[in-house]
Amino acid sequence: MSMTAIEFLIRMREHFARGLRHDDPEVRAEVRRVLDFLPPLENTPEPDISKPAEEPKLLPAVRAFLKDNPDILGGGWLDLAERLHWRYSYEQRADDPDLDARMGWYEFIGPAAPMHSDRVGFGITFARPGVNYRPHYHPAAEVYNTVIGSLTQRVGDRELTLVPGSFSYHRPNVIHSTRIGDAPVIQIYSWTGDVVTLSQYADASGHRL
Repeated sequence: MSMTAIEFLIRMREHFARGLRHDDPEVRAEVRRVLDFLPPLENTPEPDISKPAEEPKLLPAVRAFLKDNPDILGGGWLDLAERLHWRYSYEQRADDPDLDARMGWYEFIGPAAPMHSDRVGFGITFARPGVNYRPHYHPAAEVYNTVIGSLTQRVGDRELTLVPGSFSYHRPNVIHSTRIGDAPVIQIYSWTGDVVTLSQYADASGHRL
C-alpha cells in the first residue's frame, strides 16, 4: 500500500522536531513555533492530493534519486512523490534557464496547500547537484532542516555549511542564498509569520532585481 500524505507528514514532523535540541535558541524557538502551528496530524483527515495532469519538470530527477536511495525519511514514499506537484514559483531567469527542472518544492501545509493554514507553511524541497539558488528574501521566518546532501548557505553576512541533520534559521526579510554541492539535496522547510507574500530576488545589497 502506498504511503499516505499524513503518514509522511508525521515522519517529516519527527525529523523536524530534532531542532528542539539545537544549540541555537532562535532555531529552537522557531521549530517550537512551527510544531505548535501544525495540525494534530494523527487526527487529521487525509488531504486530497491529486496527481498533476502534466508531469512536473523536476519529477524525473526526484524519481531517479528515490529509486537509488529508497531509505530516505524511512523510505516507501516514491508513490507519494509521484503524485506531488513539485514546483518552482519564481519567474524564469534568462541567466539561469530551466531552474524548475533542477530544483523545486511541495508544500503540504500552507495558505495554498492541500492542508490549509494561514499561520505556517510546511513542505519538502529537492535540488539537483550544482544548483545556485540566488539571493532572495521574504517576510516569513524560515527554517531549513537538511535530510540528505550538503550545501552552502549565505544568510545575511554569515556563511553556513549544511549537512544531513543541520538546521538553518532565516529571520524575516534577511537575504539568503544557497549553493548545492555535488549530490542532490532534500530538505524539510517551514515558514511562519507572513506566509502569503512570495519571495523576491535580490542583489547582494538587498535591492530587488
